[in-house]
Amino acid sequence: MGFRLFRRIRIAPGLSVNLSKGGLSLSGGVRGARVTVGRRGVRRTVGLPGTGVSYTETSGGSGADSGAQTPGGGGVGCGTILLALLALGLIVQQCAPSNGGSRPSSDPTPKPTPIASPTPDADVPLALSVGPLAAVKRGADVSLEISAAYGSACELGVPLAARTGEAPQPFEMLESGTATVTWPAGAKAASSVITVVCTLGDQREALEIILVVR
Repeated sequence: MGFRLFRRIRIAPGLSVNLSKGGLSLSGGVRGARVTVGRRGVRRTVGLPGTGVSYTETSGGSGADSGAQTPGGGGVGCGTILLALLALGLIVQQCAPSNGGSRPSSDPTPKPTPIASPTPDADVPLALSVGPLAAVKRGADVSLEISAAYGSACELGVPLAARTGEAPQPFEMLESGTATVTWPAGAKAASSVITVVCTLGDQREALEIILVVR
């Protein structure tokens, strides 16, 4: 009983070198189409994957039963094998999918550019103003609308007679340039002076307004 020697060495996607008792051969291609180049010639195989149906055609090389090459250069030499290797490499590079498939870009989704908030400009006019205050009932909510330059630091002076609980907290003016401050009116009928003071850089403005609690 004889023995069979065969070893396939993959050198690129879809391209391999075959070692056997018959010598060295190269094979390459994609699924359903393959070309093998060796001392016995060029063998082309085309088939339908999954059906078991295929067609094989062999050309060139020495005869199956003859060890000598036919006159006229029918055999395939080393130069032919090297040229076939180069051609197969180009075909496989164009046709065969790579191992990793299509390589995604490092950043497929563009990131939005963050928009920085504007910086308060201390050189603009502070332009402090307040809305009118209507008379309110005892314990009702008081709402005062204040307008000033963006970034102004403002605080209210609300006497005890004009409020219930803690005084309104200091705040910084928003980009809109307006803010509404709300607090509960005092528990007794009284007229009080509400003071609004805003500062921006070296600028400082103050306004007073009368609150009537009925």
